Amino acid sequence: MATDKDDVIIFMIEELTKLVKQSNKSLQTDLSKIETLTVMMQSNIDQTADTTTQLKEAIEEARKPVIRERRITIDIASKGAVFIFIATRPNYDRIDNDIKCR
Repeated sequence: MATDKDDVIIFMIEELTKLVKQSNKSLQTDLSKIETLTVMMQSNIDQTADTTTQLKEAIEEARKPVIRERRITIDIASKGAVFIFIATRPNYDRIDNDIKCR
């Protein structure tokens, strides 16, 4: 009788070994799929990091102030020209008075 129990135990161990080997093969297949997905995710993460870096640089460039200056300078060569320019200006206060007095 002990041999029947031993045979049953040996048979069960062999069956369990077969199941473990089959599960190992399926696990290896699943692990290869997981590795493929991991590589794809890593490449996507790298692309996202590159895009984020480019976006950050673009934002920094856009935040730089734009300086636009306009300077108008009038250079008068002689003082006499300044006096003539000022003297030839009409006196609007007296023009109004002239009209009133006529």
